[in-house]
Amino acid sequence: MPFNHTIIVHQNTAVVEADGIIDLSSIIQVMRDVAFNVEFESHFSIIVDLRKMKYTPTSPEIFTIRDSINSMKQQFQGNITLVMAKETLFLAKLICLLAKPYQIKMKAVTYSDELESLMNKQFKEDSHE
Repeated sequence: MPFNHTIIVHQNTAVVEADGIIDLSSIIQVMRDVAFNVEFESHFSIIVDLRKMKYTPTSPEIFTIRDSINSMKQQFQGNITLVMAKETLFLAKLICLLAKPYQIKMKAVTYSDELESLMNKQFKEDSHE
């Protein structure tokens, strides 16, 4: 499966990880999987780790991704953070820019020590429950 996702209820966070070859349909499917997961609430933040993905969307696909997020924005009221490899950061920033007029709270970042600490803390606390 190209995507895995974890809902961390006590952190009000969903973490989505891509690994390997993904495509437009798998992106839309994981958005639906998270949005309609019984543990997920619309105010939760979402961290989407796309550093290991093998995919470069076409221009029409970028707009389809934006439109899909917009169609589910009632479920996605929290902050969305796209964690990218340096080589693909520009793609995520373009999607964020295109989503901005729709009031979708999304940003694109590269992996950092601060983000690693945050993600490790969430997974560590989640595993102690």
